[in-house]
Amino acid sequence: MKTKNYYYDEASGIWCHEITDYLSFNVGNCFKYLFRAGRKTANAKGDLEKALDYAKQSQRNGDDVPEEAKELIERVAKYRPHADNRKHAMLWLAVGDWKMAIGYIELELRACK
Repeated sequence: MKTKNYYYDEASGIWCHEITDYLSFNVGNCFKYLFRAGRKTANAKGDLEKALDYAKQSQRNGDDVPEEAKELIERVAKYRPHADNRKHAMLWLAVGDWKMAIGYIELELRACK
């Protein structure tokens, strides 16, 4: 199976599945949609809405992020622009602070046209 390029982060050298393999269903999908937002299509809004839904489900479930995934998420986020709300959502997701992750996803959604 050939994986699409929008699931590869060239700057960090990490494939999305290298991270999601460690994550629960909801957390994995939240991360996947943050990771590919604006990459699969020019309009990131649909992916961000999905990321928000999965983040809210993760918050309700009290989902955690294993240490192995935290390190990889931090590596991907490190190469995102400093002011990128998706970067901050990823970093809060990595530590399991769903309230903050949701807040940054909502900020990014408001910025979408």
